[in-house]
Amino acid sequence: MRVSTYRRASILALVSLVLLLSCRAGEPIRAEPQPAADAPRLIILIVVDQVRADFLERFRPLFQHGFLRLLEEGFVFENASHHHSDTKTAPGHASLVTGKHPSHNGVIANDWFDPTSGKTVDAVEDDRYDPEWSPHRLLASTLGDWLKVSDPRSKVFGASGKPRAAVLMVGKTGDASYWYEEDTGRFVTSDYYREDEPAWLTEFHRELYVDRYFGQAWEPLPVVASAGVVYEIEPVEREPFGHRFPHPLGRATVAPEEHFYEDLFEASPFVDEYLGVFAKALIRSEELGKDPVTDFLGLSFSATDKVGHHWGPNSPELLDVILRLDRTLGDLLAFVDQEIGREQVVVALTSDHGVNPLQTYLQRQGVDARRLGVDDILCFQRLAGGLERRFGEGKWFVADLRFDRELAAAR
Repeated sequence: MRVSTYRRASILALVSLVLLLSCRAGEPIRAEPQPAADAPRLIILIVVDQVRADFLERFRPLFQHGFLRLLEEGFVFENASHHHSDTKTAPGHASLVTGKHPSHNGVIANDWFDPTSGKTVDAVEDDRYDPEWSPHRLLASTLGDWLKVSDPRSKVFGASGKPRAAVLMVGKTGDASYWYEEDTGRFVTSDYYREDEPAWLTEFHRELYVDRYFGQAWEPLPVVASAGVVYEIEPVEREPFGHRFPHPLGRATVAPEEHFYEDLFEASPFVDEYLGVFAKALIRSEELGKDPVTDFLGLSFSATDKVGHHWGPNSPELLDVILRLDRTLGDLLAFVDQEIGREQVVVALTSDHGVNPLQTYLQRQGVDARRLGVDDILCFQRLAGGLERRFGEGKWFVADLRFDRELAAAR
């Protein structure tokens, strides 16, 4: 996990601010609280989904923009890690903003079996709202919540490709969280935060930014082709993602449609660039960092996770995503410099979880690893059928993993 800042004194200011807010969390809110003179005007938490700490050192010679700037100008905390076992998106983001382990913040996985309802529940799914996402399962307060307690004038926003990340980063009292809607290519929010979208968001979508990628394939940056073994990069030779660059986006249609917007999110680096553009519009439109009251913006970049799951952490595709994100972060930081001023902003860079190499890559490194084969899959699929033939019909497994012992005892 990496944490960086523009200026070295800023980390101390942020730590002092967090300690101050934590101590004051139980005190009544006073009218017109006065911000500390050295408090930052804006805190930006950047989470890069599924990026291992070693990526920053492994690819450092290739960085020229945002990652390089944060590494050179900020602190790097090397002895920092997630200590919970289920390192996934939801528990990772919840732990980062609450400072508590999943067992205490309430978000133990992306989804889990709820013995009370007998169903699998999602970390942020909530059918009381439209779209049906909210932080109702989050049991702990967050950095954004502490800011609101310290000074209700603080603005707290979050944005990501994923609703889980966006929702959890802003806590329960955030002004709004925004995420990418896969079937429309738009950034949306839930009426948990507000009943209608702000005018600036409507204007932002007047000409849909991502439509510029329609009719283009995902081609790698020139440096990716020459990376090779020096950076532990190998093309993936397995299905269903065994095909190499270039990668088409969407299907054979004459205009952008839901499959195109879905591919932008599920199998390309471009959703991260889109988030960077959206973040600049949000900062400017909501006037973040424009007064002495500390604001918070959480940004979670998701393409590394999506591409990492498909092609693995040693693929040319993953390297291309990382290098494009380096450019996006550089552009965003330059915008913040101009819009707010680097001395007024604290930036923290980290990740919610890491990733294992693909089994095929490990095998070539001499590691005893394999993928589930046809026989393994059929074994699982036929298990319930075997129980039905022996003991009779019934829903023998709950949520695909829990054996129904009560049903078994009744038979």
